[in-house]
Amino acid sequence: MKIQSIISARKQQRIMVLTGEPSGDFHAGALIRSMQRIDPCLEISGIGGPCMKAEGVEIFFPIEQLSAMGLTEVIFQFKHIKQAFDTFKYRLRTHPPDLIILIDYPGFNLRAAQYAKQKFDIPIFYYITPKVWAWKESRLKQIKLYVDHAALIFPFEEKLYKKAKILSTYVGNPLMDDYPEHLAKPFSRRPFLTGPSSSMGSGRVGSDPIESGPRESGNGGCLNQKKPK
Repeated sequence: MKIQSIISARKQQRIMVLTGEPSGDFHAGALIRSMQRIDPCLEISGIGGPCMKAEGVEIFFPIEQLSAMGLTEVIFQFKHIKQAFDTFKYRLRTHPPDLIILIDYPGFNLRAAQYAKQKFDIPIFYYITPKVWAWKESRLKQIKLYVDHAALIFPFEEKLYKKAKILSTYVGNPLMDDYPEHLAKPFSRRPFLTGPSSSMGSGRVGSDPIESGPRESGNGGCLNQKKPK
């Protein structure tokens, strides 16, 4: 299952995008922009931030409430995570999507995938998948159960997903989009969506308190990303 098989001109498609951090919001904004080149009439909503909003996405829960740095903030953050998940479940009932796209933030997103698949059997697409090669390889079992297609950003992930018999496509690392061609060539992306997916890496700003273990650091800001008029 590729995004193109979901996005079609037969009827207006309703897409839900879920992320929980500024870096994921940045990548989501770029991905949504590419999707809108395929179908400008997509109806997109989700959990996100300013980058998704800049692309015209209806944000039904802001990621600003999900970011935490210190222990005290993490404790209070669980309340916001519950609110976000309850809102997500409500939206599934009232505005059921044709496709759910998950971006990073695995502690929350794998729970969301399980709920959406078991309760509504909604197609699930995962972009910037959990780094199972570094932490919690057991998550491959969850991905196999609840994710219909995974978009992989590292070439060595293909072997892991093939071994686990998970439908996946290597799309390349979005970090390469702004690199000089001679540097990016060894890691060149394969055709998946038209247009670049992002211009930054999958670094994290904030945290997913459900997720524990090694983390990357990054500065996934929205920069000058704006919805074209």
